[in-house]
Amino acid sequence: MRRISVLEWIITVLLATALTFFACWMAGAFEAEHDYELYEALCNGTFGIGFLLLCFAGLMWCSHNGVFNGLTYGVKQLFVVLRSDSAIKERETYSEYCQKKSQRTPPVLAHLLIIGGVLIVASMVFLWLYESTYVPPETPLAFLN
Repeated sequence: MRRISVLEWIITVLLATALTFFACWMAGAFEAEHDYELYEALCNGTFGIGFLLLCFAGLMWCSHNGVFNGLTYGVKQLFVVLRSDSAIKERETYSEYCQKKSQRTPPVLAHLLIIGGVLIVASMVFLWLYESTYVPPETPLAFLN
């Protein structure tokens, strides 16, 4: 199993930070008038990017463990058949394809899982701050509650 390099950590952190700032900007964090609006936007932004990182790590794990082998083999064979080469070399079988894919080194997912988990935890903190600062507006029928 290979170790993850510092450069991969830096790239992942910078990408996650940029996407989180963009998601928070789209959620209205920089135009918030009250604290609870800011916390709501920060919660939404950090949760979305953290969830995407965790899902991407899950898809990479599934792909390495052979979930998509049949689909990728079929698409690869379709392109081989549709190619206009007159000299078609001998095609590999599905079992050969799976054997070749199983000898690859597994992807390192720790950085995606850790950064995604940190963003999910940060979104839970922002959710708690939102819930502790939010005061619902007074309505004319508030006495019915």
